[in-house]
Amino acid sequence: MKRKPQTHRTVLAVTAMCVLFPAAAVIAAPPQVTPSPSQSNSASPSASSPAPANPTPSASISPDADFVQAAVQTEVGLYGLATLGQKKASDSKLKQLAKDLQKSTDEAYRFLDSYAKKHSIASQKKSELRAASQYSDLLTLSGKDFDRQFGKALYIDANIDVDNFSQQAEHGKDPALRAFAKKQVAELQRLAKATTQYKGA
Repeated sequence: MKRKPQTHRTVLAVTAMCVLFPAAAVIAAPPQVTPSPSQSNSASPSASSPAPANPTPSASISPDADFVQAAVQTEVGLYGLATLGQKKASDSKLKQLAKDLQKSTDEAYRFLDSYAKKHSIASQKKSELRAASQYSDLLTLSGKDFDRQFGKALYIDANIDVDNFSQQAEHGKDPALRAFAKKQVAELQRLAKATTQYKGA
């Protein structure tokens, strides 16, 4: 029986988790697979396909490229938190919020990864430090304690990250990136509103 290809979402989750547990990368990361956008009619790269070469960074980094590099880490971090929230949240509304966030961050990551490859932007496919720390803390919690701190983490992240995306939406050079950033601003604002009740947790 042929082995099924590794899914994009699983690889992205592994990427997020390995930031927190570097030693696990050797065990968990599937060989010859890196996160990638949709290929043809399939949303997942083949597990037997060689990993694409890392893009060579340009001599001078543009503000657009800086944004892409930062946004990749933002989306990976939020994806990791969303994945954890789906598993551990006890509140049904919070669990659904985590599910929706996982979907939106997966789509955002696909766009950014494709854009980075197209424009030869070298990006680190790992979570930003804040989200990695939040993930580590949340691992020790359960029940209502988890719900409160998970909601608070999402509220904090949404309010911090929205500034970066707003700047790109207003001042970015590439229209495609501006449109993407504008869409993410709306997503982050919805996330902040949905988790307002947890801001004082």
